[in-house]
Amino acid sequence: MERLSKVHTEQYYPLSITNGKPSFDGHTDAASKKITLPTKWFIAAMCVALITSISLGLVLAFTMMRNRIPVWIALIFGIATPVLLLALAHVK
Repeated sequence: MERLSKVHTEQYYPLSITNGKPSFDGHTDAASKKITLPTKWFIAAMCVALITSISLGLVLAFTMMRNRIPVWIALIFGIATPVLLLALAHVK
């Protein structure tokens, strides 16, 4: 989870973890500042809202569409595209 969070905050996927912290291979870690408790609660609330919104969208898509093939295709591409882009970012 710590590696995946760095994709959003640092725009970079760390290749390895050293001493319990992601190694950025020369990239600086700008997000290493202390985060206050209210900020942590706000971030947790945003995560819950995002998961709820995604879940409701999936339920609506699967229950309202008679032909579920386009829903499955969109879901697969929506998961595969970020994974593929992260994998291509490390190809040298």
